Amino acid sequence: MAFTLINNDDTGLSARTEINDMMTYLNSLGLDIEFSNDGASWHYPWASGDDYIRFSADFGSTWSDGLQFGGGAAWDEATFNTSTGDLSFLINSVVDFTVSLEGRYALSSEVKQDVYEMTLPASTTVAGRISGATLPSGWSIAADGVDLVVTHNEGRRVAYVSVFAVDGTQEQQLFDTAAYNGIITADTNTLRIQSLATINKVIKVYTLFAL
Repeated sequence: MAFTLINNDDTGLSARTEINDMMTYLNSLGLDIEFSNDGASWHYPWASGDDYIRFSADFGSTWSDGLQFGGGAAWDEATFNTSTGDLSFLINSVVDFTVSLEGRYALSSEVKQDVYEMTLPASTTVAGRISGATLPSGWSIAADGVDLVVTHNEGRRVAYVSVFAVDGTQEQQLFDTAAYNGIITADTNTLRIQSLATINKVIKVYTLFAL
C-alpha cells in the first residue's frame, strides 16, 4: 500500500487523514520482529552475533518459529555414534539436529571379519593339539580321530583353510596332505578339517569364510 508523503506545509484534515491511514494499515499488519543469538532468548533491536529472527502478526502475542538467517552460525561439524547409529549436526559446537541411522548401517559390534586364526600346540596327533589351543571368541574344537572338528557358529560356509607351521617368529605354509586332506562344511556353523597336519610343531590355522 502506497501513502502520500506529508509535506511541511500540509495541515488540517488532509494530513490527519493520511496519518490515520498509515496507522490503520500498520495496525492491520500487527507486525513485530525480534532477534536472537541462540534461538532461545529474544530481543530487539538486532545485535552483533544474532543469527535468528522471528515474527509476530499480533504485536507480540504469538510468535513464529525462529528462523536462522546466517551470520556467525553455520553447520560446522557432524559426529557419528557407532554405538547408537546417531548422526548429529552441530552449530557452533552445540548439537542442533540428530538423525538415527540405526538399521541402515552395520554397527561396529556386528561387523564380521573374513579370516580367523587358530593356534594349536605342537603334537603329532589331533587330540594332542586340543588342550591349550588359542581360538577365536565363541569357537570350540574337538578331535575325531585324525580330523579336527571346529564349531564356529559364524553362520557362514568356510571357503578355504590354510595351515602354517610355526618356527619361532617364522611361519611356513604347509601344502596338500602335509596340511590336511580336505575340508567339509556340513552346515554354516561347523567345519571338519580332515587329516590335520601331524608335524610336531605349533601350527596356525587360518580360516577364510565366504561372504
